[in-house]
Amino acid sequence: MNFDRSVQSFTAQGALNHRQIVAWGTADGTVKAATGPTDAIIGIVDYPGGAIDTGRVDVVRDGVTEVVLGGAVTRGDPLTSDANGCAVTAGHHTHPENLAAAYTENATTGAATLGRFVGWAEVSGVTGDVILVAVDPSLI
Repeated sequence: MNFDRSVQSFTAQGALNHRQIVAWGTADGTVKAATGPTDAIIGIVDYPGGAIDTGRVDVVRDGVTEVVLGGAVTRGDPLTSDANGCAVTAGHHTHPENLAAAYTENATTGAATLGRFVGWAEVSGVTGDVILVAVDPSLI
């Protein structure tokens, strides 16, 4: 499929699969498979056949592309990465004690963990499906 999007080439750090969510690698100019929402997610691999370790790989940084799902999603859901670089619905971090009428900071209150999104689901799907995602660089 051909979509209006921004694609950038990087060096793969480890083997990468087509349609996998990636994060910054340990060196400049490298990307690795994302392993969760706290990774520095940057985009989705668009490289049919995948990439070998130290090989070149194209990554969609903005626009519509395809991604493999790691769980059920509904169109419009914000997406992030699971442990395998597959897309899952991004959750929101909340502290239940913050909902109390008389809020008091306590030992369980701490800084929230930064969760990163890759974009928005264009269609609904389940684990293993390939769906369209609108990669949004303002989220990553």
